[in-house]
Parts: sequence; C-alpha cells; structure tokens
Amino acid sequence: MFVKSKMERNPITINPEASFFEARKLVQEEGIRHLPVVDNKERLVGLFTDRDIREAGPSDATLLSVQEINYLLGKWNVGGLMTPAENLSPSHPTPS
Repeated sequence: MFVKSKMERNPITINPEASFFEARKLVQEEGIRHLPVVDNKERLVGLFTDRDIREAGPSDATLLSVQEINYLLGKWNVGGLMTPAENLSPSHPTPS
C-alpha cells in the first residue's frame, strides 16, 4: 500500500524529441529528479534524470565558452541523452 500511496496517477512526462533545455527546465520547475520519456502512444521509452543533466554539462576543464556550450546543448534532444527503457533496472519493468 505504501507504493500505491506515493505513485502519481498522471506523472509529468516528456517526448524524446524535446530539447535538452525543455527537459532541464521541466525538471527544475517541478522539483523532480526523474522524468519519464514517452512516445506518441504514451509508451515508456526511457527516463531522463537529473544525472543525465549533469553528465551532459561540461567538465570543469572545458575550454568552451558559455555560448558554445549552450549552442551544443541546444542541438541535443532528450532521446539522445535519456537512459533507454531497455537499460532500466529489472525492478522497474516497462509497461507493454
């Protein structure tokens, strides 16, 4: 019963074609750490997390300017950065 009481009936989701910046904004505004990525048929195709955001960002040793970094991040979409559904833990099965 504990899990049922904590689960969202209508979770916030995003499409794999959404931009990195759209996903990051949604994660930050909603205060969430995991954003389910669903296709046009509402099937889970992956998970975009705060870890994905951190990993997409530049290292402290980068020589790129802020403008260059933002340009490159703007080229990425969620589908290229998310953890694909088939790589998620078996304890989190994907719905059929």
